Amino acid sequence: MEPAPRTPLATTDARPTVLVVDDDPSVLGLVTVSLEEAGFQVLKCANAERAVQACRHHPGPIHLLIADIMLPPSQLSIGAKTKGVRLKTDGLEMVQKVKALRPGIRVMLMSGQSEEALKSLDAAREYTAGQHPLLRKPFSQSMMLRMVKATLGEGPAR
Repeated sequence: MEPAPRTPLATTDARPTVLVVDDDPSVLGLVTVSLEEAGFQVLKCANAERAVQACRHHPGPIHLLIADIMLPPSQLSIGAKTKGVRLKTDGLEMVQKVKALRPGIRVMLMSGQSEEALKSLDAAREYTAGQHPLLRKPFSQSMMLRMVKATLGEGPAR
């Protein structure tokens, strides 16, 4: 008699997983509910430190990171080599840490900052110069979902 085929553990959720990071509870809630209603699995974090922890501890893949560019500074430990060392971080630094932990993750940025404010941020230039899509706040649910699908390769952005 052949053994029954093994079934994978409970991590077989076929829905794409999205990590959403924003310090504004209303934006975090809106994005989370919209994504869940559209069929995505959502991990939500209100700061950079929790986002990095989620990437370290989530057992399955994380397909997309949606992050506010301007997160308030938080304290992040960056690994065993610098154990005990704490660095200030913001949204863009958090994106770099997440990409180091999850190299295949796709990134979509959000910002309510003006064009002038974004241009003055040297670190933001590489991210807003086409490397990652930028969702401007305020945004509609439909626009956000179109950008998410386009970023994941599921359809056009517009």
